This record gives sequence, structure tokens and C-alpha cells, in this order.
Amino acid sequence: MGVQSDTNTPRVAVIGGGSFGTAIVKMVSENLGSCHWWMHNEESALHIKRYHHNPRYLSSVGFDPKSISIFTDVNAAIAAVDMVIFAVPSAFVKEVIQGIQPGGLEDKIICSTIKGIIPDENMIVGEYLREVIGVPENKIAVITGPCHAEEIALERLSFLTVAAIENEVAEAVAGVLRNHYVRCTLSTDIYAIAKELSAKRQGGMEEFSQSISNLMQELGMKGSVFHIRFDEQGNGVHSKGNESIEFLVQTNLGQDMRPLRKIASGGELSRVSLAIAVSTNS
Repeated sequence: MGVQSDTNTPRVAVIGGGSFGTAIVKMVSENLGSCHWWMHNEESALHIKRYHHNPRYLSSVGFDPKSISIFTDVNAAIAAVDMVIFAVPSAFVKEVIQGIQPGGLEDKIICSTIKGIIPDENMIVGEYLREVIGVPENKIAVITGPCHAEEIALERLSFLTVAAIENEVAEAVAGVLRNHYVRCTLSTDIYAIAKELSAKRQGGMEEFSQSISNLMQELGMKGSVFHIRFDEQGNGVHSKGNESIEFLVQTNLGQDMRPLRKIASGGELSRVSLAIAVSTNS
């Protein structure tokens, strides 16, 4: 088990064994002397316990075994911590969250480093946490680049942005990350966040839609087309963006575009969801 935190030191769990999850664990464990680390892959978890490095991602990073506690049970990993940082691919975050027992995220700061949307929910992660899981918006924080996990692993000067509605929450998250090679910029300007998110969404959606359409064709849905519709919300700007988005599909040549949620065929829905998941993680 890891070093026990004193009463003034936040207890942190990192969810995810990929590159950025490994980088986050490096920062947290070195800063606090203790970090809970959950990963899905049991072989990787066992390897880290024995050899103190991740065999699949950023394998050059070594960990002090006294500063990390490895888990493959997500509920055990988040028990008795103050902050949970999610760093899993967006296509799998719903599965991970659904494995958490009711109330497991209560009274904790919930952070997301996750890019993209949850495929079959048409939501970004923060929106899903707030609207479906019921995490209060003032307990949600977002960690973004522009740095890369590899730069953190090499301890090159790196920059992160931590955004939260309340400055106290953003500062708490930044406090477990910043060190002599990581600088953190804080943001509570939800309007700026919304505009930036909207620009990024709309800038990449045409290519994203075409990628999904191509995959649908490869999955046997000849003549099918995928499209994303943006509906501006006017004065309803919030931290989740400046518009609502809806997935539309044409499953047969000549048909009208229909909302994905209204597709009758379970087989079609499964194939479209698979195409979204593959494209999101490519």
C-alpha cells in the first residue's frame, strides 16, 4: 500500500493505465508521496507491482513502490480518496463509471483528462458526469494540454490548463500536478471554455463524420451516411459548449437523415456505435 496522507494532503485516485494516466500518476505520486492507481489490465497491474513501471506505456518511468497503490477494483481504488482523476479513452469511460457503486463519487472532486465524447450517449465526459451520474458541476474539473504525456515522462517543461467553475477546485487539482517541470494555468471562465470547446468541435466534425461514414460502409451498411448537427443555444452558453449536438444517420440510400437515438434496428445501432467507438479512438 502507498504512504498514508496527512490530514492536509489530498488523497488522489487515478483511473486509467494509458500514457496520460501514467503521466498523471507520476506527477501525483511524486508530489504527494501517495497515489491510488486503477487499471483494467490485470497483467499490467501485476507487472507494475513487481517491477515498478508500466510495461505498455511510458515504460521508462519508474515508480517508488511506497508511493503507489495498484488496483484492478475501481471501487477499492476510489474508496477514501478526495479526488478522482479519469484518464481512460472516452469510448470506455461509461463502462468504468457504471462499475462504480452508487454514491462512490459523492463528496469528491472529479477530474477528467478525457478528449472526445461518450459514443452512445452523445455527451462529453463532464456533461455525462453531471447529467447522468449526478456529480455537482462545482465538483468537476477538466485537465487539458497543450503538453503531451511523453514530455512529462522526460520531465521537460510542460504546461497544463485546469478548468473548473470554482477557483478553489481548480487550485486543488493544480496543486497535485504542478512541480518543477509542470506549470498549471487555472481557468474559471466558463464562457471562454465554451467558445474554445465549440470551435474545436466544429473544426473537426466534418472529418470525424466522414470517418464514421466510411467505417459504417465497411461494416456492411451500404449507402449509409453519418452527420453531426449543431444547434446553437443562444444565451445558454455553459462549460459544456455553446451548442447542443445530435448524431444523425442515413442507414439506406435515399432515406432521410434520422437521429441515431431513433434508429429502430438494434443491429444497425450496434454497428454505428462500433464505428463511432473505433473512430473516436483512432
